[in-house]
Amino acid sequence: WATGQGAKRLTLAKYYSHVFCQHGVNDLGASRTAAQIKTDTLTVRALFPGKPFYRSTIPPLASSTDGFATPENQTTGASNAQRILVNADIRKGNHGNCGFVEVADVMETARDSGIWKNLYTIDGTHPITLACKAVYDSGIFQRSLAHLL
Repeated sequence: WATGQGAKRLTLAKYYSHVFCQHGVNDLGASRTAAQIKTDTLTVRALFPGKPFYRSTIPPLASSTDGFATPENQTTGASNAQRILVNADIRKGNHGNCGFVEVADVMETARDSGIWKNLYTIDGTHPITLACKAVYDSGIFQRSLAHLL
């Protein structure tokens, strides 16, 4: 990111008031470890010295035999143990973040279950509008980022 398309965005960094980093899900899907994701995040963090840096927890990665209509027919992804470690680090502020938004708890059946709530995804990786609306309706962004508004 820092040497590819992100390099163009970095030219605008002087105008940023805050940075919100939401990477990780694709890294987990590519079998990267929690330690690698933390290192990558800290590398990105270093690109924005002096800027408040926020993270979001990572929702589940799973597969389903019924199109994610029910939790019972889902299987957690192989990377769930790494996702749990990444999310724990994010919650502790170990990614250089000064705050975070807890989206995983809203999207999965229980903390660290690795199972999506009914119909919150169609591919097991990305939330659909229903899940995003649930995050918004939960008020988590408003509570987590109230001091910015």
